[in-house]
Amino acid sequence: MSAEAFPSTPSNIPSFDVHPYQPDGGYSSLGSALCIVMALIAAAIMGFVTSWIGQHFYLIILFPIGVGVVVGFTLNFAIRLGKVRSPWLGGVAGLMGGALSTVMMLFFDYQRQLSQVAQVDPQVWDRVELFEKLGMDKQKPRDMEQAEWNEWKLLIKVRKVDTFLKYIDYAAEEGVSIGRGSSKGFNLGYYGTLIYYGVEMLIIGFVAFAIGRSAAAEPYCTACNQWKVSKQLSDFVVRADRVNEWLDAIRLGTPLPRKDFDVFNAEGARYVTTLYRCPACGNSNPVDVKVEEVTIGNKGQEQKAEKVFVTYPGEAEPVLEALMEEPTVVEPDAPPPPPPPAASAEQVE
Repeated sequence: MSAEAFPSTPSNIPSFDVHPYQPDGGYSSLGSALCIVMALIAAAIMGFVTSWIGQHFYLIILFPIGVGVVVGFTLNFAIRLGKVRSPWLGGVAGLMGGALSTVMMLFFDYQRQLSQVAQVDPQVWDRVELFEKLGMDKQKPRDMEQAEWNEWKLLIKVRKVDTFLKYIDYAAEEGVSIGRGSSKGFNLGYYGTLIYYGVEMLIIGFVAFAIGRSAAAEPYCTACNQWKVSKQLSDFVVRADRVNEWLDAIRLGTPLPRKDFDVFNAEGARYVTTLYRCPACGNSNPVDVKVEEVTIGNKGQEQKAEKVFVTYPGEAEPVLEALMEEPTVVEPDAPPPPPPPAASAEQVE
């Protein structure tokens, strides 16, 4: 390979002492309480919403993910407001919200059933009590239709549900049915329903955990006690044969000029470099640099993968900005027009 294929690195580019980025990890009692309380409030509200919507329809997997996103972004707001920088604390608050949201959904289902039971004529409950004493819930009377007998059996079950724990047992015994449209679908049964509730908790908790943990891991300035702000330095396609060289240079504190790696007007994986700095400190405190690989998924959505996340000294910011500056592409001059053809001897005559 010729020497021209790899432009020489300028010798005047300084190197910096860098180290892998680590979240600050700090928190206060007030900030921690704010995160937990707001996550639980969001979980309770979403439990009510899903309980109400569940009367009409319920989308498995999608609804828990949606609830997790709402709880997670509420937690994200609380983390920013409470200045919580402990990723594990943010994640645990998300898990707590995930667990509570499913419990609250069942609790509001239980409250709605209590309200419906209170509206039933007391004489109906007298008959239900009589039917139970006669054992009619165990053997169908000969002169009673199957549908009517099923209704009386259901009323006997409902009458016994006078606590929340009994309601969970009752709901599991009825079972969750999975199907499309108006069809009853497949009933999961008692233990399958309890497992399903547990899976819902895990889905919601995992989504909220991921959002909360990521929010608390954002760069923070301990000197000024405020979150750092982000600034994009570059976004371009790196030459495929020099990607590792580009990433290693930033990771080791010896960044190289973008112009030596940029593939102009090319398609492929892009590498986005973002700098985090304190708006008050300027260059007097460290800055954090993150490089992400951006690819396009099968459905056309962008997918990001973190490749480098390191902390530089503050004085590196102007150097990084200069090195990451988009180079000017000089269009080659158009070739001169060809000379007119020479006149032939016949044309001269």
